[in-house]
Amino acid sequence: MITYLLAQLVLASFNLMNAVHDAFRIKAHKRIYHGLNFVAYAVLCGALCWAGKWDFRTIILSCVAAFCNRQLSFDIPLNQFRGLKWDYVSTERPPKSITDRIEIRLFGYNGRAPFLLYGVVWGICLIIKIFS
Repeated sequence: MITYLLAQLVLASFNLMNAVHDAFRIKAHKRIYHGLNFVAYAVLCGALCWAGKWDFRTIILSCVAAFCNRQLSFDIPLNQFRGLKWDYVSTERPPKSITDRIEIRLFGYNGRAPFLLYGVVWGICLIIKIFS
């Protein structure tokens, strides 16, 4: 359980650093490499799963939690560092980010609904881990 929580903290810290980096790039009108961000995050997730020597079920649970963690601990700080509302939704049509495209398709331009969903799913993953 402790390694799971520690992994979530490591992922949130990585996301926060990545949000600061991307915010500076956006303010400087430089390109964001979404694919590279994904690969770096996936490698970190894989390394944490390997280091934790987790079974397949815990790895799946961790991946779902990592996705929700990413949406919460990256998107909100990124918006804040850019001086935007915490629940800002991209106005680009279409947005460059695949997750932004999916969120807009599912929730429209309601920025709070996805965060509520991610928070609930992350909490459910934590509860499952506590009781497993």
